[in-house]
Amino acid sequence: PCLPSIGAGGAPEPKERLLRLNVGGVEFCELEDLLTSCGSPVIAEVLEDGPEEDGTYFLDRDGELFEWVLDFLRDGPEHFVPPDGRREKERLLAEAKTLGIDALVEHLAPGHSQRSAAVENGYQGAPKPTNEAERLARLQGLNILHTKAEHTFDSITRIVAAILDVPICLISLVDEDKQWFKAKQGLNVCSTSRNSSFCSFLLTPEAPKNASMMVIEDALCDSRFADNPLVVGEPKIRFYAGSPLVTSDGLRLGSLCAIDRVPRALTPQQAQVLVNFSQLTVQAIEAHQLRGIEVNLDDLDLGGPGGVDFAAGALRTMRMKEAVDEIVLLVWAVADSLDWPILYANQAWTDLTGVTVTPPARFPGPTKVEESGIEKATSKETGSLWDYLWLNNEGVDDILSLWQHIAFHSDNSGAGAHPFAKTVVLAPRLVRGAADVKVSCRFMPSDLPLDVGAAAIRSSSQYATEGWQRIRPQRLPVGNLYFVTITPMAERPPMPERAPPPERPLNMRSKVSVEPIPEEDETEIEKELEEHRLGEQRARRPRVSMHKFISVTSSSDSEQVALRSPYPDVRLLRVLERGEFGLIHFGTWVGASVAVKCLTLHCPENDLTILSTDVAHLNIAQTYFFDTQVDEVVQESKVWLVREWCDGGNLAAFCKGPRLEGKGLME
Repeated sequence: PCLPSIGAGGAPEPKERLLRLNVGGVEFCELEDLLTSCGSPVIAEVLEDGPEEDGTYFLDRDGELFEWVLDFLRDGPEHFVPPDGRREKERLLAEAKTLGIDALVEHLAPGHSQRSAAVENGYQGAPKPTNEAERLARLQGLNILHTKAEHTFDSITRIVAAILDVPICLISLVDEDKQWFKAKQGLNVCSTSRNSSFCSFLLTPEAPKNASMMVIEDALCDSRFADNPLVVGEPKIRFYAGSPLVTSDGLRLGSLCAIDRVPRALTPQQAQVLVNFSQLTVQAIEAHQLRGIEVNLDDLDLGGPGGVDFAAGALRTMRMKEAVDEIVLLVWAVADSLDWPILYANQAWTDLTGVTVTPPARFPGPTKVEESGIEKATSKETGSLWDYLWLNNEGVDDILSLWQHIAFHSDNSGAGAHPFAKTVVLAPRLVRGAADVKVSCRFMPSDLPLDVGAAAIRSSSQYATEGWQRIRPQRLPVGNLYFVTITPMAERPPMPERAPPPERPLNMRSKVSVEPIPEEDETEIEKELEEHRLGEQRARRPRVSMHKFISVTSSSDSEQVALRSPYPDVRLLRVLERGEFGLIHFGTWVGASVAVKCLTLHCPENDLTILSTDVAHLNIAQTYFFDTQVDEVVQESKVWLVREWCDGGNLAAFCKGPRLEGKGLME
């Protein structure tokens, strides 16, 4: 019912502005002055956000308890009669604490609010950074504060809470006096004071190259947080892990953080997942502005010391601008099945396919997939990556090659995991029946930075010497988490037709024409796959790299400038050196650091260059993919190899002194 508002004299005050509230489905009418003067930051946030389309202000709380709250505000502590039962009184006390109405808390539990105030007044939070004015101007210029909930950000807090197995996950933006939550999982309040904010500690040190995540395993054992109001009071934080939200110009808006009420540790894989999603979060926040930015790299000295810097500036802006329209999925990959559940999908995926993915907030909760307005839970038949992306009909060999990558990841620690590439076809129903719409997929193990932007935030997960316990979500088969980045395949200069190699097809990203599998062969393929699953016949590719060169010429000195990349998702940034067989470039592949080699070859017309893409040994840099461009007039070929970026190190140096910074993830 819509309750009348009563003034101090007992008579209605129609001249005062009345507001309509919808509290958990129960409607109230109340004086605006009464609501704004009660001191509740939660109610103030609701009023600041404005009414819904029907003119009501929605408050996601218990309507029955809120009626008691309104009775207290109207009658005052002298005339208010609390509920009789002890249980009901405890519920009302908890509601008053959540809403932040100290007068009601004090009335129900004398002395409680004074103790809380004493803690708040005596606690000293994080110092403000020296670039605070610039940082606040950047935050406010993004027009993200006090905006309504969005699926893009809610999906991130849900999947991070599930993967890190925590009850609370927040996207926290640190404003001048408070931290405001753009998205929240497991917490009812929309903001807290900045003084009590854990996330404020991530704003310093201010230098972009010092951006680092923070892990607090037990807040009561940390002198910075032992007396924090959010530790001694609700929500009683004990564990905290946060990764900063670093803009394209290197400023920090706040953090993506995970919180638990019990002490615990964080595995390196979970740490890297948190950092990767913090990068996806800030890209989504900046998306509109990034699309309108023009980046010019011509004036940059990328060859000088520290020239390649993705922590801030033009290179970071370039990468984040490129990433805005990239599709990013998180999938659970299995080494003996094509049922790979999609656990997360960004907005670019929805824009392309019309498929919206709502991740679970906890495992073993379901992932909900909404396709063409039909909502359904992920199962063996729906929600798998390979329901939407089709392999190139290359038969059992292509499937076994895919499984081999996953099996290798399962058998090795994070130090041995490698990304890999696959060219696939979009399911025709996603592209209105168009045939053979090819896209390039990069499968990145979740242990590794998603791209150079994420790698600029120190996580230490890549170099940890212990703690490699893998994420094992309940009710999912044995497998591994992979980030899948999808980009369109651009047309490249035509290549001469060549006879297929006698052995199984190579995992090339060249545009080749492949005939569909005849129906009569499908039964045989299924039989062969079943034999593989049972372990009776496991086909593996050779572990050697074979090269057949007739004559090789070195590049001339005039070629010491970066060439043009033949790949739409590979950017060449600078020439590293002129090797024996050609130029070696530093570049990025969908944002990940790579070495790109261009070998100039003289060979007969029908000569085949066979390069293995399955070398996955710690002593050898992994070749992700390769391609060949042939000039028939001069009988010259250029072979492009996109390879693992070794960062100037080798196995012997790594074993002697692993690159650990500080004590690892512990603060």
